[in-house]
Amino acid sequence: MFTLKSAFCVALLALCLPAYAASCSFDAYIEDDDLYSSKGVKLSTVGQIIRQDRANFYTAAAGTGDSPDYCGFDKAHNREALQKIIDKSKINKATQNRIKRGNVNVTVNIINGRTAQVSTYD
Repeated sequence: MFTLKSAFCVALLALCLPAYAASCSFDAYIEDDDLYSSKGVKLSTVGQIIRQDRANFYTAAAGTGDSPDYCGFDKAHNREALQKIIDKSKINKATQNRIKRGNVNVTVNIINGRTAQVSTYD
């Protein structure tokens, strides 16, 4: 149920994102590791999976001394905002199912820090 409180929280999340991330895009490859939290718990939403992918991506990048800053999702609080934006967005079932199975390329477009378009490709 989407309440006024939920709408307010989502609006505040948009303020947490850096200005350049309010509208940005990135591609990702969802691997098996992205389907589970760092505690080994199976993730259940597309937002959780993409959030975990970004966490894994930045952890791996930090290990190489490279620190890319795509859309500001190198910060944990921004990944939390990303998850919430994705989870409240409309994503068709086929796309959700492909992401939940893993081993798929994903494009994420954040629009005005409020909604996301998520698609998969080969």
